[in-house]
Amino acid sequence: MDCLASGHDPLEIQWRKDGVLYARLEMAGKFEINTVIARNAMRSTLSLYKVGRVDTAVYSCHAQNEYGTDERNIRLWVLGK
Repeated sequence: MDCLASGHDPLEIQWRKDGVLYARLEMAGKFEINTVIARNAMRSTLSLYKVGRVDTAVYSCHAQNEYGTDERNIRLWVLGK
């Protein structure tokens, strides 16, 4: 899942699963977050591994800086395993 944000520094992106900040989730080896920073823009990618029904959720990307916040939601449905 990708999240693109642009704005003035400092710009920050956080990922959440059903409202819980990913930094607080204990899922070793289950996910990876990669962030690339370019001039006044940021791309954050959330990759999930070994996906199962338990991963069905609403994933949120929260972008923020001193001027405000924005959020995008992605609903993931896992039908197998």
